[in-house]
Amino acid sequence: MRVDRGDFVVFVTTHALIRAARRGFGWDEIEGVIRTGEFRRLKNGRINIEKQSSSGKVTCVGIIFRPGKMKIITIERNEVWR
Repeated sequence: MRVDRGDFVVFVTTHALIRAARRGFGWDEIEGVIRTGEFRRLKNGRINIEKQSSSGKVTCVGIIFRPGKMKIITIERNEVWR
């Protein structure tokens, strides 16, 4: 699967889709995070795309594998504790 986002074309790996399904994410939610989330560069060369939701922060963990191309390798949810 791929999503165009400004300067990046974002590809979602099969592994990430499987992990997302196990964690209860739908494609609409994943695509929404990629299109409207905030990019955070990490020290280890990875990039997170994060978006806050009512049930917690959704994070797409990715790497840049070519200029202008990013690959999402897993998707996580940091739940809000109440």
